[in-house]
Amino acid sequence: MKVQKIDMTAERNFITSLIVSTEVCKAVGQFDVSLLKTDYARIVAQWASTYFEKYGTAINRDIQKEFEEHRKEIQDEEYYDSIADFLSRLSKDFENGAPNSEAYSIDSAYKYLKGLTHERFLRQLQDARENNEDLDGVIAAFQPYVNPSMLLKIYTGNDVLAAEFPETNFIVEGFLAVGLAFFAGAPKIGKSWATLQICSSVASGRQLFGKFRTEKTKVLYLALEDSEKRLHERLNLLKARNLKNLNITNDWRRGIQANADLRMYLENNPDTKLVCIDTFGCFRDVPKSRNIYQGEYDEIRSIKKIADEFQICILLVHHTNKPGRDGRGQGDIIDSLNGTTGLGGAADQVLVMRRGRKSDDGTLFMTSRDIPEVNLAIHWDLGWSVMGDAEEYEMTKEQRKILMVLKESDEPMRPGEIAKIVETSQPNVSKLLAKMAFNGIITSPKYGWYSAGEE
Repeated sequence: MKVQKIDMTAERNFITSLIVSTEVCKAVGQFDVSLLKTDYARIVAQWASTYFEKYGTAINRDIQKEFEEHRKEIQDEEYYDSIADFLSRLSKDFENGAPNSEAYSIDSAYKYLKGLTHERFLRQLQDARENNEDLDGVIAAFQPYVNPSMLLKIYTGNDVLAAEFPETNFIVEGFLAVGLAFFAGAPKIGKSWATLQICSSVASGRQLFGKFRTEKTKVLYLALEDSEKRLHERLNLLKARNLKNLNITNDWRRGIQANADLRMYLENNPDTKLVCIDTFGCFRDVPKSRNIYQGEYDEIRSIKKIADEFQICILLVHHTNKPGRDGRGQGDIIDSLNGTTGLGGAADQVLVMRRGRKSDDGTLFMTSRDIPEVNLAIHWDLGWSVMGDAEEYEMTKEQRKILMVLKESDEPMRPGEIAKIVETSQPNVSKLLAKMAFNGIITSPKYGWYSAGEE
């Protein structure tokens, strides 16, 4: 029997919590150990649970005694080595001190068990669909797997204040964090190019958009609207290199099956930290709920659970509404996502790209639970680059236009004249002229008149 070893995974952390924390044992209660993924994990968890049930406290260092008592029963050498290796690592954890607070460990254990329960349900539902069985029976059978002690927890404000949480885990520093992110924009403005840059930069550990630092890691790219030929051409134009960490597919199932396949892929490829799905429309099922908002919200939450469970970033490439469609697209930028506000509401991060047709310049707006809101200027030149803050960059572009007009004029000009030529409002031109004169870019030979030459 081949035993899957777990090293620094959610399952290992969960078992460790059962061993060292009485509060975690209380929180999860008599859970179904068959939910766990490996034989050795199930038996160690059973030892910890039985000990807690008998003595009302976590097993702690007595886990080693339990192992010694049962070691003769373990016939498989690889299985034996897995338990011994785990307990050896656990001993080092004891020496170094507990890495997480009690509250954080309880929350992590709760989320992990809920994720395993949900995974079992998805697999049973998938099997029932493939075998044309009654889905209602599967849904009804799902309920017994949920232990009453795994229901929603109530905690006080003091618990929150006292809790210690790890720092935000970034996949791309200052750009993409662990969780679910939307990357939206109008059709044919360069989203897929940008997505390919993100994937290739993270897979190779190269700087992204000339600005963001990446850590090399495995990436899964679902290029569901592109052919292998197009990807070949684009990667060569981007001068991408060393992409052994980038796995690409042009085909994937939809909806519940898509989620189940993604979960299975991540289990078999635990080093994957970024999944890009281009586009979300090719990945999702059409929501069947009468309440469209709730249906879309629940749909995104189910994908977000996968991101949270595996501690990865899932980037969903999506389209925006046409400006003003149904009265939307003109207000909050999150409203521009094609769908209900349930999409953006359930996501951890939203990125929106905008670019005028026949223009090499655009903007990339980012809002997130973990990253300060920002609107970046981007420029296309065989790949996207970040030029800086969008407002400042736009002002710089206007300044260049104004300077060109003044250089072409033999005489000083007034703001109104310049505004008509550069097709910008007079108040804005006046503001820019004053700033340019103050910085010495242009001169003002007399009040209200400006020139490119020296005074």
